[in-house]
Amino acid sequence: MNIQILTKDYSGTTNIIATTNDMESALKRISSELNQINFENALTLDEQIRSAEAYFPIVVDENNNEDKNFIYGGMAPGGHHRFYNLSNKTISLEEHDNANVSFFIGSPNKKKTYLRNNKSQPISDFNSEILNDKTVFFVKVN
Repeated sequence: MNIQILTKDYSGTTNIIATTNDMESALKRISSELNQINFENALTLDEQIRSAEAYFPIVVDENNNEDKNFIYGGMAPGGHHRFYNLSNKTISLEEHDNANVSFFIGSPNKKKTYLRNNKSQPISDFNSEILNDKTVFFVKVN
């Protein structure tokens, strides 16, 4: 299995960050990249969270716990959000525009951190204005 880690920035430019052959390595690399982009600066932690420049969408359940069976695969040509379903023996790509999501921005101090609005509420909608002008990470499985 060949897994590419990609980004798409606010201008629509897509970049390949790395290629690996297992999903766990890909997710660790995404976390590392997000930590570097969002948290390796002189700002306070609160300022870093508010000014995060990149994120990785994750599917969450009704209790806001991460569902590791789905990995964000970017946008489909028709504008739908795609997720790889890892729950069965084969990896399948599915469109899920109404999935419950959170937007992972890194793990400062080993604590998973997610985008929040000005009222400190988690962002859970791909249409949130807070996502504008930010870089999104996603994977592509070949």
